[in-house]
Amino acid sequence: MVSTSRKPLIDAVNAGHFRDDLFYLLTGSKVFLPPLRRREHPEVLAQALCAQLTGCNVTFSAEAKDALCRLPFHGNVREMRGVLQNALATAQDNRINLLDLQQACVDAPLASAIPEPVCAIVPAPPVTAYDERSMILDALSNSRWNVSEAARVLGMGRATINRKLKMYEIRRPT
Repeated sequence: MVSTSRKPLIDAVNAGHFRDDLFYLLTGSKVFLPPLRRREHPEVLAQALCAQLTGCNVTFSAEAKDALCRLPFHGNVREMRGVLQNALATAQDNRINLLDLQQACVDAPLASAIPEPVCAIVPAPPVTAYDERSMILDALSNSRWNVSEAARVLGMGRATINRKLKMYEIRRPT
């Protein structure tokens, strides 16, 4: 039999709010699972969840791994699964980058302060559409409009760059 509790059950037993016979039946062996925000390598669980969601291996950019380390995930696995589903919707070639995670977390309640710092990295502010357009323009101009090279620099796929060029109505200078 497996059960979970957010509060110590022994306190509930002592207060008379939980049956002591059921408590002793459940305490055959105890396993403590720390919350995601206190685990050292949340990206390992993230990769397993992505494999479960997509049916294939998903990779993360280094920046995305750092971001996963910074996010508190108060909803634990359920919240991480939701963020990863949203990130996978925008990811290209089964690779999640920082921009995918930032867009996935814009509406999620992940901006709350972490009570105990897990990583010493300060989270980056969410990227807005204006910033993304500027980043794409900068990458394209620095690569002399080589879309493949700009995509590598930004950690995006070529198809994503081309789609965003249409979305932002960016045209190659003549």
